[in-house]
Amino acid sequence: MKPLYVFLLLMALLPGCSKTRTIMYDDVYFEGRHVAYDQKPEIHPEFLFPDTDDPYLIELRRHYPLDSLLEGAQSDQERVRRILNWTHQRWSHNGRQDPQGRDAISILKEAEAGGQFPCFAYAIVLRDQLLAHGMPARTLYLKTEDAARANYPPGHVATEVYLPDRKEWIFVDPQFNAMPTWNGQAMNAVKFRQLITEQNDLLDFESLSDLVTPGQYFGFVYPYLFYLDTALDNRYNQPDTPAGQKTNVMLVPLNEPPLKHIRFWDMDIDYCEYTHSIVDFYPMLD
Repeated sequence: MKPLYVFLLLMALLPGCSKTRTIMYDDVYFEGRHVAYDQKPEIHPEFLFPDTDDPYLIELRRHYPLDSLLEGAQSDQERVRRILNWTHQRWSHNGRQDPQGRDAISILKEAEAGGQFPCFAYAIVLRDQLLAHGMPARTLYLKTEDAARANYPPGHVATEVYLPDRKEWIFVDPQFNAMPTWNGQAMNAVKFRQLITEQNDLLDFESLSDLVTPGQYFGFVYPYLFYLDTALDNRYNQPDTPAGQKTNVMLVPLNEPPLKHIRFWDMDIDYCEYTHSIVDFYPMLD
């Protein structure tokens, strides 16, 4: 584990580190606090991803080829950045209109017909295109600390992808065409939150768009980086999950209660296994 990451996690365990503090980036101010996670596995979840020769992914590459776009990319991070930018440009964000489909081909066809969709649609399209190009990827559902009782929509959706050349997970947000980096290296959602809390000078924001400043994006996304959940099985055309079987894993900070119900949507969260372990949530893949 990298020294900076260990330092941040140790800092989160020190007395008083859970106290709320004011965080400032650029001219944006918001409240935050340290959280900590277990470094040992708890539930040993098995994450499943399709092979690139999956029939659906072959069809996606046939309809929406990206070979010329990716030509000359020197790293997996650069490949992700290019696919991220491509995804972001497919339509304009509209949080009030959901796509009828829940896969990349369906969503992209609806977008070509004039559809404009919320964050989760960007995250699905990006996930599927990353999978189609050999990088394990998953949609990441972000929820605020007060999601159980909030009177406003307490969620956002982004994407995480495993970089084979670095053997690390990184966080990207296709709605904002955003790739947070530390010293030029993209990172996962947990490390991103920790670095925002620390107001780390090397934390940056890479984007091929000018939608928001780094401070504006950090201030927007930070509250959502508390409860994180994602699907266990990211394959296509699988049988329906048996009743009662959990489909997702939720990462919960140490000493925090599991999120069981979201008041705003009157939604029970009965589909998640819970873990405090970042080892469970961010496994090293073969």
